[in-house]
Amino acid sequence: MKSVFKKIIKPAAILFIICFVVTVLLALTAEFTDRVIEEKAKRELNETRKSVLSGAVSFEAVDGYENAVYGVDESNNPAGYVFTITVDGYGGEMQAIVGIGDDGKVDGVNILSHSETPGLGSKATEKDFLIQFEGLFEKAKAGQGVDMITGATVSSEAVIRAVNIAIEEYISIAGGENE
Repeated sequence: MKSVFKKIIKPAAILFIICFVVTVLLALTAEFTDRVIEEKAKRELNETRKSVLSGAVSFEAVDGYENAVYGVDESNNPAGYVFTITVDGYGGEMQAIVGIGDDGKVDGVNILSHSETPGLGSKATEKDFLIQFEGLFEKAKAGQGVDMITGATVSSEAVIRAVNIAIEEYISIAGGENE
C-alpha cells in the first residue's frame, strides 16, 4: 500500500496542486491584463477621436447610433460628431473614423484599420490623401475635389465611401441638409 501511495498517488497529487496553482495564476494575470488592454484601447480611441474633431475633449454616445459619438469642448460646448465607419476596400475591410464639426464640415479623417496593399492601396490611409477631405461640406466625389491615388482606385473609393457615409449619418443625426 505504501509503495502505491509513493509511486502513484503522491506524484499525482503534487502534479494536481502545481497545475491548480498555475491555472489560478494564469487566470488572475489574464483578468488583470484584459482590463489594462481594454483601458489602453479606450484611451487610444479617444485620442484618435480628438485628432479628427478639433476642440473636443470628451465624447458621449449618441442614442440610436452605435457608430457615432458626440464631442464637447472644455466648456462643455458642442464640438461635433465622430463616426466610426467600416467599408470594403481592395484588401478587405477598412475602418475609418471621421470627425464632423457642428458646422457640418468634415474636420478630420483617420484610418483605424485596413488590409490594403502595402505601398499602393495603403497610400489611401496616409495623411497626404486624407487631408483633402477636411472642410468638405457635402458628399465627396472622385475628381471633384478629391484626387484619387493612381493604381489604388478601390482603396481611394473606400475612403470616399466612408466619408460619405459619415456625412449621411451627420445629416440624419443633426437634421437638415448640408449645403
